Amino acid sequence: MDRARRLGLYGLLARWQELGDQPWVRTLIECEEAERSRRSLGFTMACQTILASWMLLSTGSCANTRALHDTLLTHIAENEVANRPGRIEPRVLKRRRHRYPLMQRPRDQLRLQCGKT
Repeated sequence: MDRARRLGLYGLLARWQELGDQPWVRTLIECEEAERSRRSLGFTMACQTILASWMLLSTGSCANTRALHDTLLTHIAENEVANRPGRIEPRVLKRRRHRYPLMQRPRDQLRLQCGKT
C-alpha cells in the first residue's frame, strides 16, 4: 500500500480493501515503478547541465567533444525528479511592478482617449 501511495495510484488506493490482495496488483506496481524510473528525467536540470558546458563547446577549448557529449548524457540520466503530487504552478503575476494600470482596451482607443484629454 505504501508503494502505491508513493506512486500516486489513487484509484487503486481508493479500492485497496477489495483489490489489495489480487495477484495482478503487485505486477502493476512493479511495472509502474519500472516505467517511472525510466522516465524520471528533469527538464530544468538537463538544461542547466547543458548550459554549464556551453562555453567549452563555443570557444573550442574542448579537445574531445564526443567524450563531453557522453559525459553530459550520463549526468542528465543521473538527475531524478522528486515525486510531488498535487503540485500546481499558477501562471500569474504576484504583483504589479509598476504603478501604471494594465492595458485593458485596444491601443487605438487609448490613443484617442489620451488625445481628447
